[in-house]
Amino acid sequence: MPNSSDILELKFDGNGINPSKVKASEIAALIKDFEDAIVTTIKNESPAIDIEQVLICFDTVKNKSIAINLKPNSEIVTGEVKKIVDRSYKVLTTAIASNDYSKLSNSTIVALRSISKFTNNYQCPANFKKNGKFLSAINPDTEIKLNKSGYLKGDTTIYGELVDAGGDNPNIHIKINGEYTVIIDTDKLKAKELAARLYDQVGLKGSAKWDIITSKILEFKLHEVLEYAPGNVSKTFSELKKLTSGYWDKFNNNDDINKNLLRD
Repeated sequence: MPNSSDILELKFDGNGINPSKVKASEIAALIKDFEDAIVTTIKNESPAIDIEQVLICFDTVKNKSIAINLKPNSEIVTGEVKKIVDRSYKVLTTAIASNDYSKLSNSTIVALRSISKFTNNYQCPANFKKNGKFLSAINPDTEIKLNKSGYLKGDTTIYGELVDAGGDNPNIHIKINGEYTVIIDTDKLKAKELAARLYDQVGLKGSAKWDIITSKILEFKLHEVLEYAPGNVSKTFSELKKLTSGYWDKFNNNDDINKNLLRD
């Protein structure tokens, strides 16, 4: 079992902050950002590690201001892996303490910037601790920039599932390829327009920044919501059947078509 020295803590205090002042969804997002910051640093420090494993797991949220505790998974994080996790957390907190993020991946920086946005919105510092010992902090005035050498930028169109829209500071959440979510700031009008399409696939035109290593979208500035609806696969193949000597006639629905297209 993990001992007290295994507890990794992100604590927000000051300005009267406590769980009753924020939405449950905001705390959930902070837990994810904290985990992402640690796990992406681990991957950056040791690319061979499989981060799809549950390396870091949830421990508690304490009603002391807001204190989020995570811990290494004792079933996986042992021996050399434990050393890598410890080293990675030190790299992360040292970068924050020195305000030098050059050794972090942009995926890590995106997670830290989300935490920074929370500290700015609620005017309370985010303290990173281990075993109760203070290591570093992100303050409301902390500026965290992406590593320019680590990303590409340009105009593009993205497609994904709309999983959330709205909020006091309007934004939308788009899930890309079913793998990760991009949070996009917008205005109330566009958020209201898109809210009617919740859980649908949407197309958005705008300016993006991509992480060079992961190809993930780090930032997206929305210019235009596209009139987009996913194509009907069955309709497309009904036309294709006419040109393929009846080969596709035995496939009558999208599932059958997709399984045959994706077969080994």
